[in-house]
Amino acid sequence: MNSTARNKLVTNAKKERAEGRRSKICFNQLKRFPRNVAKHFRGCFFITLSALKLKFAKTIIDLSCVSVYNYYSDSSALNGKENKSNNKVVRDLQMEHLEEYKNIFDKYGGMMRTKELQKEKIFYPKLQYLIREGSVEQVRYGYYQWVDPDDFSEVGTVIRLFPDAVFCMNTALFYYGYSDRTPAAWHLAVSKDSGKSRFHIDYPFVKPYYIEPKVLLLGTTKVNMDGHEVCMYDKDRLICDCLRYRNKMDKEIFNKAIQSYIKDSNKNIPKLLEYAEPLRVKRLVKDLIGVWL
Repeated sequence: MNSTARNKLVTNAKKERAEGRRSKICFNQLKRFPRNVAKHFRGCFFITLSALKLKFAKTIIDLSCVSVYNYYSDSSALNGKENKSNNKVVRDLQMEHLEEYKNIFDKYGGMMRTKELQKEKIFYPKLQYLIREGSVEQVRYGYYQWVDPDDFSEVGTVIRLFPDAVFCMNTALFYYGYSDRTPAAWHLAVSKDSGKSRFHIDYPFVKPYYIEPKVLLLGTTKVNMDGHEVCMYDKDRLICDCLRYRNKMDKEIFNKAIQSYIKDSNKNIPKLLEYAEPLRVKRLVKDLIGVWL
């Protein structure tokens, strides 16, 4: 092969290398060329092979992009189905009256637990719609109450969460005017056999007092607080409790409570002495209050 033919082959190989195509020259032809020319063509071959690898990588990327597009297309389709399902629930609820759901909640005192919702066939989609609309709110895990737009007090929530509790201590002192400090938490008297975990909640703030069952309901009365009828200790039982927990009370609150009771024209001393005996504070009543009478 003359030099003109070799130069032509070298020129063609350079063009193929620039265009990124495989060289059509086989290795049998390379063996007949001088070593320096064969070495040149081997370099062209490896450059072409690298170009093919790049092409392969680009193909993989393209396939990945197609897969991602298909995935998001499928997700959009699923979201579309979910939106259609949610729209169906909304339409169903719009067709029905919210008053019907309010009546169901009223059957349970305005607050329902998860098992009660399932019993009344108020399932998750409808419940979530009612929550988004502001008709229902979750007060703690598994407890949902109907929202009264005209009631801004926590009293309703407290009596629904703890229907067996009696309002006592600082809460009762503030209600009767024996204290001018607004309690930071709701003070509730419950049976000592009551479960402790149900009071471990973030809202509303409550402080339980665990009382012996035999004296739990001693001296209870019904009062109206923020438009709700609640169970609370009367003034005479309240003072007996203050004497029982005097070491745990703020001294200023304790002294003001005792002085306010002594000045109260509606106090009932016979009841005070009657309550003092089972509560084991009869001696304290005589020592701390009897001297002022």
